[in-house]
Amino acid sequence: MAAAERLQRGFIMITIGVEGYRTVAILLGIALLLSFYALHRARLYGHRLQEKYFKLAGAANIYIFEYDIRKDILHLSQPCAELFGLDLHIEHYMEQARRLEDHRLERASAYFDAAMALQDTAAQVKIPLADNSLGVFQVNNEFIYDRHNRLESIIGLFADVTRDFHQKEKLAAKAQVDALTKVYNSGTVRRMLTEAMDGAANGQAALLILDVDHFKAVNDSLGHQAGDKALQLVARSLKAVLRCTDIIGRLGGDEFCVYLADIPSYEFVCEICGHINAAVTEGIRQENIAMDITVSIGGTVLRPTDDFEAAYARADVSLYEAKKLGRNTFVVGK
Repeated sequence: MAAAERLQRGFIMITIGVEGYRTVAILLGIALLLSFYALHRARLYGHRLQEKYFKLAGAANIYIFEYDIRKDILHLSQPCAELFGLDLHIEHYMEQARRLEDHRLERASAYFDAAMALQDTAAQVKIPLADNSLGVFQVNNEFIYDRHNRLESIIGLFADVTRDFHQKEKLAAKAQVDALTKVYNSGTVRRMLTEAMDGAANGQAALLILDVDHFKAVNDSLGHQAGDKALQLVARSLKAVLRCTDIIGRLGGDEFCVYLADIPSYEFVCEICGHINAAVTEGIRQENIAMDITVSIGGTVLRPTDDFEAAYARADVSLYEAKKLGRNTFVVGK
């Protein structure tokens, strides 16, 4: 009887142990299923979240991309894909970019690679647009790391700053130009001539200084509006006679200067001066201004050691000589 009871008790214990293990196994299975489900949900959520911000980027006309480093997939917002003429999702991006089989991707990869390489800075790039113009884009990026601090993906943004860029260019150009005559203002032309003269070889360039003869009498007799018009006509005449490589500036008042680059000879400089005198006289005649308005010109051929001040001093002496000769003429020193 005692043996039977012991056997029954052992059987009960074994049964309880098996049931316990089975329960544990079931619980573990449920936990694993819940983990997989949670992971699946997280992936779905991440995928949906990615889709949402790319759709938002498309609606807001934002040029954004994300490069998944592990999967080697490049995701593009709709505007970004249209900008580069690419698909929204490019699998094996690095592999395809290296093969250089797709000309569209070959062109675009240079911009993407440059954007991905940025470190805590922003850069501007010029990208050809569909209308063959150049768009200006500011590039920013953000590095995404996983919980092990391994680089997981790179998100980049091309911000269209074309309008701002051109507006700044216009403002910068406007700041360099004399408002009345539309030639370079004094500060700009002095800086430009100083740079141009730096290291200029002897006999390859010349500086001209000219002013309007009896300009005070023009203002006193005809008024300042007529004087302003005369200055505009002088500037227009200079532009008509000179080459696009020459530099024209207004030093102040009725005084102008001209930098003649790459002159073939001394005689060429004298010929240009004669054309300027004639062009100013003809321009005034066509405008029917009541007074004869002319200019006197002093010039000098540049020397290797010249800076602006040295060349200006010699040209100014020549200008004084031209006025002594009766004005409406020129003197060019060698």
